[in-house]
Amino acid sequence: MGAMYPHLPVSYGSQLFSTETTTRAMDQGLENMKSSASVVILLIMWFAPTTTPRQRVIKLNQAFMLKVGQSVRPEGSGLKITFTSVKEESRCPKRVSCVWAGNAKILIEISKDDGGPAALQLNTNINPKSGRYSGYELSLEKLDPYPEANEQPKPSAYEATLILRKLKS
Repeated sequence: MGAMYPHLPVSYGSQLFSTETTTRAMDQGLENMKSSASVVILLIMWFAPTTTPRQRVIKLNQAFMLKVGQSVRPEGSGLKITFTSVKEESRCPKRVSCVWAGNAKILIEISKDDGGPAALQLNTNINPKSGRYSGYELSLEKLDPYPEANEQPKPSAYEATLILRKLKS
């Protein structure tokens, strides 16, 4: 009734309100909600994880692990190492007898701040198990998970254990 006739009072229970008072109260309530929503949005943005993961810093001559898609920056080297993908997976599954142990081959992208990237293909059971780039050698120590019978790991499940060494000049 008040909406059709804005000058008429609106009755809620035993209280009488004019539509002007009701409209002002509703506007004030909306302003308060907008302010509260802004604060909530700012808090979410402040505490939410970023979409670009931070790159870990690792030490030379120490084993480190990388999942597919992750990168690291070896301390003081100017390098960036990224585990790009598993190119081949033919390792003999657990609890299966095979004629050959098989092999897994991974693709690593390595680059230097002042140089172009290079692709290294490293193997688990055949050579090359390591590769060289810009005075460093990167070795594949292990690749997990090991395949199960009748089930290959998902690409995102792989984690490589690697070691980076500085070559002597």
